[in-house]
Amino acid sequence: MPYIVAGSLLGISLFSIVSYYLIRIKLHLFHFLLLLWMTSYWVSVIFALDRHSAVLEALKITFYLPMIMLFSLLTPVYRRRLFYQWPWLGAVFVLWGFLFGLMRDHRLESTLEYANALAILLLSSLMISMYQWIRTKRWRDGLLILWNGFGLYWTSSRGVWLILCLLLVAWLIIDYSNLRKRKPVVLLTSLPVMILAISVLYQNWFGARLRQSFTANHEWSTRWSYWQDGWRMIQDNWLWGVGADGWISLQPDWYYVKYLHHFYLQTWIDAGLLAILSFVALITIPLVHVLSGWWRRLRKQVENKHEASDLFNSCLSLISLGFLMHAWMDLPLAYPLLMMMLLMCLYELTLENEVSWRKKK
Repeated sequence: MPYIVAGSLLGISLFSIVSYYLIRIKLHLFHFLLLLWMTSYWVSVIFALDRHSAVLEALKITFYLPMIMLFSLLTPVYRRRLFYQWPWLGAVFVLWGFLFGLMRDHRLESTLEYANALAILLLSSLMISMYQWIRTKRWRDGLLILWNGFGLYWTSSRGVWLILCLLLVAWLIIDYSNLRKRKPVVLLTSLPVMILAISVLYQNWFGARLRQSFTANHEWSTRWSYWQDGWRMIQDNWLWGVGADGWISLQPDWYYVKYLHHFYLQTWIDAGLLAILSFVALITIPLVHVLSGWWRRLRKQVENKHEASDLFNSCLSLISLGFLMHAWMDLPLAYPLLMMMLLMCLYELTLENEVSWRKKK
């Protein structure tokens, strides 16, 4: 284990040095906040109850930095092309899941082995597909919308479906000046709402799960008890945390949940105050610029002064918000693939807003 850790850190350090001095990657505050978040996990190893798990978790977080630096090397055109591959990624996950019957309790899980994680991945795939269809009207993008939507339906993830409806309505409001002449947008916005209504009325598995969300729901009350237990643990270990898997290590033997199902509380428990503050700063800085732009655009719409907007920027912003909203009730960001997708969105928004602020000045 010491050799693995030392070799990994050495490789990442060499990569970072070579990238900075030879390739001259332009560093942003985003990179430094990511470095601070990574450092907090290595500090938590000192105080971890299970140092083996803490080191593995720190290694996982560490590799996000070189991956983002590699992403930084791409030109804007190729970065966008990479985002355009997400619908195909979601389609492959859905196809693979159905081909090999990767389902549990009537819910599609595919190779992620967790339906809610697959659902948030398909949500991001759907949003990119919708943007592509609005922009180009290509039939293949329409097929990708249907296929990814079909896969999302079979995940039976109530939270993700409700988030999708909220995001589409928000998109229609925010970019109304650009979308009002595009009739397909109304269809895209109303389609998920209609699917949810039909599912509630029709006696199927997903409809039953949706009805439970608005009536007696044992799952939500159970998760609330987990979060209360987690908050009590934070009060005892608020500064340095207890390391990865420390949550389950401090629970009695009869406690049957390994994870807290709340990414923000889990981060605080695992790596302490520095980790949660750096992560919140990491996600807040790009989104504050985005939200301020939305607010300015909405005010101008009220004044009948329409301002041009970037639909792709709005799409990435809403995908990021979807990830962050879902992280409040589950642990999708514990998957490296999903966390990397979120970081790519946030980094791209950082660059986009930097360009827009320069133009403004």
